[in-house]
Amino acid sequence: MKTLKSIKRFALSAMGVAMLLVLTGCVQVDKATGQPTGFIWNTIGSPMAEAIKYFANDQLLIKV
Repeated sequence: MKTLKSIKRFALSAMGVAMLLVLTGCVQVDKATGQPTGFIWNTIGSPMAEAIKYFANDQLLIKV
């Protein structure tokens, strides 16, 4: 029973990550600036990009 529960959690997590990656790939691009824009980018993509930058900066992988 415990194994089934962990398999369900893993499957749900994997589907969530896959959905996140697909949705952030489906964003509009502003023709004037070339920057991504839209509801999906503003709610999911931009915060995720900022989190990646934060952790990379924290690990001294990039300089901001």
